[in-house]
Amino acid sequence: MPGKILRRCDICGNFHASYIVPEGDVGKRYYCYKCWKARQSGSPGGQPEGIPRFSDLKPEALERHLIYQSRWVNLYVDRVRFPNGSIVEQHHLLDFERPAVMTIARGPDGRYLMVKVCRYPSGRTEWEFPAGGVEPDEEITAAAQRELKEESGYSSTLPEILYSYNPSNGMSNQVFYILRCQVTGALAAFDKGEITEVGWFTKDELWRMVRRGEIKDGYTLTAFLLDQHL
Repeated sequence: MPGKILRRCDICGNFHASYIVPEGDVGKRYYCYKCWKARQSGSPGGQPEGIPRFSDLKPEALERHLIYQSRWVNLYVDRVRFPNGSIVEQHHLLDFERPAVMTIARGPDGRYLMVKVCRYPSGRTEWEFPAGGVEPDEEITAAAQRELKEESGYSSTLPEILYSYNPSNGMSNQVFYILRCQVTGALAAFDKGEITEVGWFTKDELWRMVRRGEIKDGYTLTAFLLDQHL
């Protein structure tokens, strides 16, 4: 109705033209009649059955425009409505259709296996744990072992998932897995088009590199710190 003020219910999160304002809460809380009735009847949390709690609601894409697409990453500009009712007209989203993995590989003596990689975006060549994307229909553990073999030349055994997280959830939906494994066998050929050197480091050596600010890769830093505490 033109000119009618709609208020968002503090419980269900929906907008209503008719609502209840609790005494003493003027301008602070609003309830729709259904939620208010459930609240007064003593329902758990005042939540009517079948209605999601406002805090459980998720952002909703209203429109989507494709800017760029490849097998690695897609770029969208979405029009998004958030649970509080606000709308972002241009929300840039980096869409990764498949997850990525990083492998913390250690030898029989406990040293960490790392690879030296030249990174164009940062303009640096630095030590990192082996990492890469998961291929279609590939298991996470198999992807970690494959990437380790391709980048370092070493085979591995006993892969286990240590952690998974979203490294940049404000701008991308990427899922990143960190795994542990044990190195087996001798050094074989590795991808010299991507990797310039393969090396072994003790835990103390890695800590010294961290303290000197020599490890800049966020994935590697996260993986190493998680490995120390989980």
